[in-house]
Amino acid sequence: MPRTTPAILGDDCPDCILVNVPGRRVQEAFKVKKKTLGKGGFSTVKRLINRRTGAVCVMKEVNKSSVNDMQLLREEVKLQASMDHPHIARLFETFEDQYHLDIVMELCEGGDVLHLIEKSGCLPQGQAQDIFRQLMCALSYMHHSHVVHRDIKPENLVLKERQTAGERLTIKLIDFGFARKFEDGVRLKSICGTPLYVAPEVFSASYSEKCDIWSSGVTLHYMIVGRPPFEGEDVDVILRKARKGVHLSDTVSRLGESIPPAASQLLVEMCELSEYKRPSAHMILLQSSWLQGEVVSGEATETSDEIASNLRRYSVMNPLKKAALNTLVHVIDDSDLQRPRETFESLDTRGEGSIPLDTLRKAISESALGQDADSICSSLDAGGVNQMDYSNWLSANVKPQQYLKQGYIWEAFRILDKDSSGKISAPELQQVLARAAPQLDEAENGDGEMDFEEFQDMLRASSSSHDDTARMASRRSFRLKTIP
Repeated sequence: MPRTTPAILGDDCPDCILVNVPGRRVQEAFKVKKKTLGKGGFSTVKRLINRRTGAVCVMKEVNKSSVNDMQLLREEVKLQASMDHPHIARLFETFEDQYHLDIVMELCEGGDVLHLIEKSGCLPQGQAQDIFRQLMCALSYMHHSHVVHRDIKPENLVLKERQTAGERLTIKLIDFGFARKFEDGVRLKSICGTPLYVAPEVFSASYSEKCDIWSSGVTLHYMIVGRPPFEGEDVDVILRKARKGVHLSDTVSRLGESIPPAASQLLVEMCELSEYKRPSAHMILLQSSWLQGEVVSGEATETSDEIASNLRRYSVMNPLKKAALNTLVHVIDDSDLQRPRETFESLDTRGEGSIPLDTLRKAISESALGQDADSICSSLDAGGVNQMDYSNWLSANVKPQQYLKQGYIWEAFRILDKDSSGKISAPELQQVLARAAPQLDEAENGDGEMDFEEFQDMLRASSSSHDDTARMASRRSFRLKTIP
């Protein structure tokens, strides 16, 4: 077996949902298909099949000897792994030896939005609105998390599934190669991106996250007109056209195209030469009249009674079970999460990738459990964050019949058992516990451990009592300290 190198995802990446698996090879957990799906300068993309669950995902196999700056690549991987949003492609885990870095990611097999545009010339307004809203939700979440993408374009918006007549398209934002953390008031300086979509100020090496808004405006123009607004033979020509400040509505008019006035106005605002005049993704979601008529379909969303029942059960759940569910929701089939995902989108009124506690309280108060709304929300918000993120929402709303399959349970156990000892120790749960149960301090190092049978029993056990936490923790010999 090739010599392994230290994990690139782990204690130094506390926001990551799933962590790196040091000391293991990707072939141990997945069947690697021989056919290459894509090839880049230093990597190849292949399809993977999970040996236990049969789930299909993709792997980017990076040849480390071809990478000039491995630290930069590590930062990209950490950043994407920390993203927790329904419209950002998930990075599940990584495997690394002295020759390769294998990055396991969510499979999106519907092609990209550019292909969709080229196939039809331009997109129908309703479809363009839906895709654009999903992009703005992802960007609003990223910018709220102080992450800038810097390469928004149709090629980086991929469809989760192949297009089916009458079905709503779900898009995922990919390619975090240029993404970086930013600080308020600190200007970004690196010149990067794809020329057709890059905001003019980027070439001046002084810009903010609003560069993503310009690129999104160009992408929107491409979707509804069928071509980018500024074209040219080289970067200089494109930049000169963009810097002339020609309103996109005038450009569209000269081309003889017809787009709704509200969409034209939005394009003008997003591609303002002054970044300070551009709206944020959050404000576009709240104020754009073009988007007001486009809403997420509510046919598959959960009722208030379902939401209340699920949240009450989750609020009193054993914290170790919460930690396990936080892992399970990232390995079960995506189709099993459709209802909670669409409900999450309908309740994420701020477009920031989380649901405000007041929104949850209102939903519960409209249910048969309305009298318990305050106590349920108080239990959910023991960490004082006043909101519920995407992974915790999925954990609270996934049905037992969807996750209580031995293949899924084994896969979650494999991920948590990082040293392949056949048992999960308290230290191995610390990182996941921090996400699933922020009201608890880290599990103390001790002799506590959990084998697969105990792990499976815990997941199948009822969580209807507040005493469940103490009973389960005692049975497993884990010592948990509750923060006053």
